[in-house]
Amino acid sequence: MAIPAFADQPYYPCYEGTWNIKENSGTPIKLKISNVNSNNMDIYFQYGQFAINTTGKIDGKKVNANYREVWEGGDFIVSGTITLDLGDQGIWLDWHAYENGRDCGTDGYMFYNSSFKYKSAINDSVDITVELNGSQLDLEQNPIMVNDSVLLPIRAVAESMGAEVTWTEGVRKIGNVVGIQKDSRYIGFCVEDTGYNENYNPYHMMIRDGDQEGRFVKLYAPVTLYNGYTMVPIRAVTEALGADVTWNGVSRTVNILTDKKTQSTSNSSDNTAKDYSKYIGVWAEYTFSDDVPETELIINNIDGNKVDYEIMFYRLAGYYNQTAYIDDNGVINFKTVENEESSQPIQGTITLLGDSVNLNITSSEQRYITPKSIEFYKKNTQSRLK
Repeated sequence: MAIPAFADQPYYPCYEGTWNIKENSGTPIKLKISNVNSNNMDIYFQYGQFAINTTGKIDGKKVNANYREVWEGGDFIVSGTITLDLGDQGIWLDWHAYENGRDCGTDGYMFYNSSFKYKSAINDSVDITVELNGSQLDLEQNPIMVNDSVLLPIRAVAESMGAEVTWTEGVRKIGNVVGIQKDSRYIGFCVEDTGYNENYNPYHMMIRDGDQEGRFVKLYAPVTLYNGYTMVPIRAVTEALGADVTWNGVSRTVNILTDKKTQSTSNSSDNTAKDYSKYIGVWAEYTFSDDVPETELIINNIDGNKVDYEIMFYRLAGYYNQTAYIDDNGVINFKTVENEESSQPIQGTITLLGDSVNLNITSSEQRYITPKSIEFYKKNTQSRLK
């Protein structure tokens, strides 16, 4: 059956910044957007001396937020809703307010930002090559980039890995579902958000083994309907099917390896793994004390181009990633580093540079960790992680 084309989705971080209305009668009216990811954004809305700080949930091009504050020793309660419509020229805001339960109605404002430039989340990437066990896949639909993740047409990739793909229309309270079955493992995706359950939406993948209860995994980019194809984040799907996935940023090649005993030809131009063993150990960044590092990178083991490592932010929390892969240029791409306590992922690259190592954080769902570049130097003492 034909699947409808995906409606244009914004690249949500492009809305970060301060917004104002064009014509102002003298009352300060301001909107500020910050800490944006694929699901939420922090909203600061000021009207005169009244200000609201809240977090909105992103749903396509709409953002919905609630607020409630108690004033004057508990005698006065203000509450309401804020709805944002994200446009390609600006943001329309609807503010529906209540004072001690009295409905104050809805006010609407159009906000502009002179430095704003709309950016679509969808980038049809004709220059990305996909290889399966060293052989290039012939794809009818080019890969696309959504939220810095590579999405591929689900049927072509899954069937090339020996899996069966199904499309089920109108599952009760869930909607349309795409499924992948390989051996005893089933992987399911919802292609729309019905609002029935927070897990049944395009930002989650369900994995079920045999008769076990299914578990949900969060995706960095949503399952996307594009040009009549169901596009899925390639790393999440292929790793769930038991494959290893690496990304070569120079050649812009996705390497899928299902045979763990065979190295993909794209991992090394001469099929000979480079020796990175000298990088095993503890690497530290010193910024606030000569004795205590701000951040540490611990490389525990390197086997060919496979690396086990840990990252520690001492002021905040520990982040761990058990396995990643080094490409031809000494670059490790990671996207699944998670806080062991609260599961707030960061993603970026680790580059092995002679006598130093560079950590480049490109995005983060942990609000206290911002995109930045950190250069590490080898530390002789033992890590405090051990």
